[in-house]
Amino acid sequence: MIHLTLLLYGPLQDQFGKKQMTMEMPENTTVLSLLEHLNLDPNLVKVAVNGQIVAKTMILVEESEIALLPPVSGG
Repeated sequence: MIHLTLLLYGPLQDQFGKKQMTMEMPENTTVLSLLEHLNLDPNLVKVAVNGQIVAKTMILVEESEIALLPPVSGG
């Protein structure tokens, strides 16, 4: 198992009720499998790992800081 720190932005903060959370996931977890585990649409959420936008196929490693970035709308 690996430990991940998730940073939540925008409406995801409301959805999960917090700005940051930690998770334990199996080894070789991809960004896509993390999003599916959280019931988030992978087509709507961008993911940054340690400050860099990454592909959904990236395998996450221990102690990664993952920012979940929902679409932004404005007016």
